[in-house]
Amino acid sequence: PEEWMADPRLWESAIHPDDLDRVIEAENRSGLEGRQLDIAYRIRRRDGELIWVRARASVGTADEDGTRVVEGLITDISEQKAAEDRLRYLAEHDELTGLMNRRRFESVIDHEIGAVRLPGGRGAMIIVDLDHLTRVNDTLGRSTGDEYGLMIPGAGAAQALERAGTLLAAIRERSGASALTASAGIALVESDMGVSAADLITAADIALHQAKEAGRDRALVFTGEDRNRLEWVGHVRHAIAHGGLVLYSQPIIDMATGLACAEELLVRMTDPVSGRP
Repeated sequence: PEEWMADPRLWESAIHPDDLDRVIEAENRSGLEGRQLDIAYRIRRRDGELIWVRARASVGTADEDGTRVVEGLITDISEQKAAEDRLRYLAEHDELTGLMNRRRFESVIDHEIGAVRLPGGRGAMIIVDLDHLTRVNDTLGRSTGDEYGLMIPGAGAAQALERAGTLLAAIRERSGASALTASAGIALVESDMGVSAADLITAADIALHQAKEAGRDRALVFTGEDRNRLEWVGHVRHAIAHGGLVLYSQPIIDMATGLACAEELLVRMTDPVSGRP
């Protein structure tokens, strides 16, 4: 306390520079509005360690000489902040690998597709999965066998197949007690397709299973009729979001009387090219 009284700037000098303006602004606003200050920020202790604290205080009005009286309590909340940061991290990352989990992965891809940030308006989703996964897990442990996703902005089929081949070769050629191979499925996307990250992962998963059925240790692209279905998924999503569905009703006729006894409601989608139902 004696040091604080002797040096009015001691408190400010100990606050992390990135937090200082925010803390000073909150303190000033609290004094002007006459309400309690309640704020968390980082401060450096005497031994140099940076910790998180929470300050709860009542800020009085300034004296004639400009001195402002602050009465309150500063509490070390470093452990609480560390726990909160850990929970936030685990909500978006795989604990074993540190990579983005599926929830975060889909969110990032959806943003890239929605913001039309794909170079050249295209990209490729690759899903890689170890072959004989059950055997791998039973032999090497449940933490060994994982499925991974990789998004390559700007890539076409040839580039995606090349990258997938490199990944599969790295798994095949790894050193270890057990021989491992993997398979990969690839789904190509264009910015105007209107599909989501979940749609791409599903498409790449289909190609992945086709690769396994074809003999494993290979990569296949989701193409042809399958790709057309993926494009129509995008068309339907766009129609739902932009009023592209039209409601029709048609009568159901009683054959005995020739009168309409009920009606059937139909939903039709406007053609994505012509705009006609």
